[in-house]
Amino acid sequence: MTPASVETSTTTDNWLIMPRQSAWFGPLSIAAGLSGLGLAIWALVDASGGLAAAILPAMLGIVSLSGGLLLSARRGGVAIIPHGSETALSLGGDRPESAFVVPSSLIVGIRVRRVAEGDDASPYVTFGVEAQLRSGVSILIAESREEEELTPLFQELTARFPGRPDDRSSSGADAPAVADQTLLVHVGAQGHLPRTLGLVALAMLGAGAVALADTSNAAYATFIGVPLAGLGLVLGVLPALKAMTTERLVLSSDGRYHHEYRALGIGWGAREGRSDSRGGVRLRQRGLMGCTVELIGERRIQLIAGGVQTAGGGLNQTVGHRELMTLAEAIAAWHHTTTSASRGDE
Repeated sequence: MTPASVETSTTTDNWLIMPRQSAWFGPLSIAAGLSGLGLAIWALVDASGGLAAAILPAMLGIVSLSGGLLLSARRGGVAIIPHGSETALSLGGDRPESAFVVPSSLIVGIRVRRVAEGDDASPYVTFGVEAQLRSGVSILIAESREEEELTPLFQELTARFPGRPDDRSSSGADAPAVADQTLLVHVGAQGHLPRTLGLVALAMLGAGAVALADTSNAAYATFIGVPLAGLGLVLGVLPALKAMTTERLVLSSDGRYHHEYRALGIGWGAREGRSDSRGGVRLRQRGLMGCTVELIGERRIQLIAGGVQTAGGGLNQTVGHRELMTLAEAIAAWHHTTTSASRGDE
């Protein structure tokens, strides 16, 4: 979690994992988009073809320009950066400003965790290098199907962030009792991807509407207008639904959880599970897709509050990095207490 009072540098060459950035296709797409917009302006000024002649190059220009800007932005990557009087891990989001920053004072150790999903007969096994925090939450830094591939990164991180005493109690007798709790999470449509989809959707809807309005050319309206309007509607629904969706997480004192998505009074995607001493709670930074909480247990990884790209929450109580960390800590406390109680009963 990045304290608001600490100024963090976002420029560094000390990369542990290089970020992704389109060096050629992104700028070429931007150039093509500007050309399309220029062609549309020329068609309007020339006035020989009217609005119908300008709408398609304008739409293609907006789509190409939006995609080029998205691909040209630096996203992802892991770096060690200055953070006040200490250093910190910086996990890149969809742009440098959306990086998730973890101060070294919160890190108690570095480990490699083996996670198995699916059934016992044919599990999907991955290995991840994680930074363990005092709160019981871990931060996923890198992941691979082969443990050996992570050895160099693990060794470097261990040298940079040596182990610290973990003052959390691991005794089941010391674990406080927990009550049932219900957490409501609203992430909203954050970052470049929802904005890009929304802009492209508007461009396609506009082009489709103009084509459908041209009653003098039925073929143009049928084969151009209808597909463009339909695709624009579908693309527009995605960020709109993301903006409205609320997640409901019920944590029970017996170690069970229930997670579902809700919007406009409708719920979907309900999943249930229980805490597992072999699992835990960690944060994953997915670059363009944003930060999310992972609840690991019973050979299942439950994603909670995905798509966070801002440092702090905004309007309508949306979730930022600080709120995401608070949410992860609450789930980790529940997980630690319920698994400690179950171990004590054995």
